[in-house]
Amino acid sequence: MKNGILAGLLLFCMPVFAGEHALGAHEHGSVKLALAVEGMTMDVDFDGPSESLIGYEHAPKSDKDKAIMNSAKNLWEKKLLSIISPNAGLGCKISESSFKQEIEGTHADIEAKAKISCAKNLTGTEVKISLIKAFPHIKKLKVEVLSATATSVDITKPEQTLKL
Repeated sequence: MKNGILAGLLLFCMPVFAGEHALGAHEHGSVKLALAVEGMTMDVDFDGPSESLIGYEHAPKSDKDKAIMNSAKNLWEKKLLSIISPNAGLGCKISESSFKQEIEGTHADIEAKAKISCAKNLTGTEVKISLIKAFPHIKKLKVEVLSATATSVDITKPEQTLKL
């Protein structure tokens, strides 16, 4: 049942992401983040132009490009809780994560996913979002929070706290 509800929440959120890609929207500086919360689990889905996250839109070729990509990937996969931070007392950890660059012609996107598992219920708590602080190329962050209710917020500050 739990997985069915999470899948439903993510499917609810997918038109937000797919719709813009289907229309060919690729706005540098603008990225999307979905947080689907159910009980002690939060599924995280991130999508945006590669330039918005790492500063370039090609496969990493130079040592500098590779270092930037590896740093971004490491931040997402190992230190995600420093940029998407539920309340400290909830005992959260990253249980799954992926970070990849998808290149289509002259455009490249970053698609990243994660599952955050906590010792306590996340519903009704807060999460601090620090993506803009961690990735200064991001100018506008659209966040969809799907929990007991659905919320959509545009973030332009380096850090912002949202209710789950």
